[in-house]
Amino acid sequence: MEKKTDFRQFQKPVEGVLTAFLARPFSWRITARVADVRWVTPNLLTVSSLILGLVGCLIWLKGTWVFAVTGTIIFHLGYILDCSDGELARYRGIESRFGEALDPIFDRILEFALIFCATFLVIHDSSDFFWYYVGSWAVAVNFLYEYIDLW
Repeated sequence: MEKKTDFRQFQKPVEGVLTAFLARPFSWRITARVADVRWVTPNLLTVSSLILGLVGCLIWLKGTWVFAVTGTIIFHLGYILDCSDGELARYRGIESRFGEALDPIFDRILEFALIFCATFLVIHDSSDFFWYYVGSWAVAVNFLYEYIDLW
């Protein structure tokens, strides 16, 4: 008889509300499915999350309601994979400095892409460059906050 593992135990103990309710209920299920698939590595999940997130942003830029919903769903799937990568690493008991560095770098890239796309869409719809400055400051403040948080 096969021993069942509760993969929720490999989640981070403290998280935001959105992550706790919109990502983790799915991420541990993905982790459980790929846990014993040797070619699926935490870094592969990290790279996959970046690709899905960027594809979601590009689809979002089409500017219609249908593309916005589709892009958001794809972006969110990437976020769920981003949660799974750490769970998989903790489950397997593996750590890598490369993986630890890669994850936050990819997170910042996706945050930048999301803010850029939102700013672009607002400018495209309104032609008001005030929103360009708001978006630029949002990106700058986000990067500054994350830089300080990392140190």
